Amino acid sequence: MRTVNTMLEEEKKHMLKKQEEIMEAHKSLEKLQEVITLHSVELSEVQIALNEAKLSEEKVKSELHRIQEENIRLKKSKEQLLQEAEGWSERHAELSEQIKLYQKSQKDTEEALAYKENETEVLTNCIMQLKQLDADSESEDKKQEGNDLANGEISDSRNEKMKAQIKQMMDVSRVKTTLSIIEEERDNLRSKLNDEVAARHELEEQIKKLEHDSCSTQTVKSQLENECKMLQQKVEILNELYQQKEMALQKKLTQEEYERQEKEHKLSAADEKAVLAIEEVKIYKQRIQEMDEELQKTERSYKNQIDAHEKKFHENWLIARSAERA
Repeated sequence: MRTVNTMLEEEKKHMLKKQEEIMEAHKSLEKLQEVITLHSVELSEVQIALNEAKLSEEKVKSELHRIQEENIRLKKSKEQLLQEAEGWSERHAELSEQIKLYQKSQKDTEEALAYKENETEVLTNCIMQLKQLDADSESEDKKQEGNDLANGEISDSRNEKMKAQIKQMMDVSRVKTTLSIIEEERDNLRSKLNDEVAARHELEEQIKKLEHDSCSTQTVKSQLENECKMLQQKVEILNELYQQKEMALQKKLTQEEYERQEKEHKLSAADEKAVLAIEEVKIYKQRIQEMDEELQKTERSYKNQIDAHEKKFHENWLIARSAERA
């Protein structure tokens, strides 16, 4: 009987110890639940930060794409301006060469015009001299004719003079024709000279315009190159910031994931330990219940035995009394 009671007491103590362990496990479980809740809040914050980072990443990518497109556009514009500048340089060289040719032609024309004007002046003087000679010859002829009429004959010198006058007249006609041709050529040369001067002025104006456009193009080119460099620097800075931010966020997410898995592992171990403890408590309770039932059976058996012994003792006592009385 004492052994059973002792075993029962030990089982009860063991059960109480297990219940205390279960309580501790529940407390640990509650703490882990609190940690998980806190971790969930932190995870939510990290998720929010991740979403913000993704939005920022999209903005950076969009800005980067826009800058790259702007960079491409500026490069194309730069190439186009370089091509235009090259075309203007070629056009400038061609116009400069044309101006040199016009200047040479103008110089040749001016020299030819001066020569023709000088020739015209000489021919004009010749004509004036011929006219004067012709007038002098007519006066002399009249005098000679009066003498010849008086003498009744024409001398040989008269014939020579007449031939000379005819030749002079032919020379005058030829000179007049030559003078007309020369004057016409002179007028043509003057017209050509004026045209060449006008063309030269026009070419000079075109060259000035080309030089101005070339300077403007160089200025625009320098501005585009500076803008292109600034955009490239901005792209490099944005790429570097994006990579740094992505690495930091990835590191934080990795750490958070490791901590979450570790806490989940601890929670799983605590849950498993609590389940095992609960199962063990159930087993102990069942054993205690079985022991209680066994104890009750034993007590009833002992009581029955005691009752039987007491009854037998009483019967023996009655027999002994009866024997004593007899």
